[in-house]
Amino acid sequence: MAIAGVIAMKPHVLILDEPTAGLDPGAHHDILEMIEEVHGAQNNNIIFVSHNMADVASLSDKVMVLDNGKLVMVGTPQEVFSQKAASGVDRTQCAACYKFDVSVKKQVVSPSTKTC
Repeated sequence: MAIAGVIAMKPHVLILDEPTAGLDPGAHHDILEMIEEVHGAQNNNIIFVSHNMADVASLSDKVMVLDNGKLVMVGTPQEVFSQKAASGVDRTQCAACYKFDVSVKKQVVSPSTKTC
């Protein structure tokens, strides 16, 4: 697994681009658990790129939302997924947040305070 090789190098910043894409639910859970364990053990900074807003909400302490290549929101998961983010951008105008709103109707997401 390519992720394991990079983690073994103990980088100060670890960038993970869609690390759970295409995985079955069990493997998806295992990867997220591994990310949390690595962060706890190495106290590194992890940039976690994902279209899965449930994962973003549960793993992150700071969320940055890009829309059409532009940074439109920055804040805690609670701020970003609330009516207005710290940047003042209305989430109804943001494609990424709109997708999150649609998916939340099917599942409940509880943002944690874990750092990522």
